[in-house]
Amino acid sequence: IHASALKLLHPLMPFITEELWHRLGHEKSIALERYPLVDSALGDSAAEREMKLLQDVVTEIRGVRADQKISPKEPLAGVLKASGAVPVNMIEQLGNVKLRLEPGMAAGFELKLELPQSEGRSNDQRERLIKESAQLEKQIANYQAQFEDQESLNKKPAKLIDNMRTKLAEYEAQLAKNKAALGESPTPAPSRHT
Repeated sequence: IHASALKLLHPLMPFITEELWHRLGHEKSIALERYPLVDSALGDSAAEREMKLLQDVVTEIRGVRADQKISPKEPLAGVLKASGAVPVNMIEQLGNVKLRLEPGMAAGFELKLELPQSEGRSNDQRERLIKESAQLEKQIANYQAQFEDQESLNKKPAKLIDNMRTKLAEYEAQLAKNKAALGESPTPAPSRHT
């Protein structure tokens, strides 16, 4: 066991590392040892950039899926514009997407996914979206009715009214996403990140 590894693990597993430290022949406590410092020479900025790109693109793909109510199991296709080393295979695997890589911006990326048309969606998914939209419309109508009743509104604390406004905005945004997923409004523009 390497001494530096034990020192690194000590804050997480103090009793185990202390015991191992003494079994390696040290008499003083590991807690009195100097904690290892980072060696900047071991850094790999290219690998860090590649990992950040991987995380950002996969997060974007998952966000589009969530916004458009597209199952993670449904394969997508699209175009990714980015420069430098791009871990396309990992992105495709983690995002369940087939990407065409094109040279892109010096920093950041541009992702354009080809979203399935609402006609191509399964009936179950359409039914779920329609049912969820109906629920959202009821909740929106309920909040709007509460806002129209000035007498009742005047009796409520300001914080509660702010929370109601926030909830109403969230419901309206979700309803707009559902309608877009059902093909009732245009699909969103491609995402650009820098």
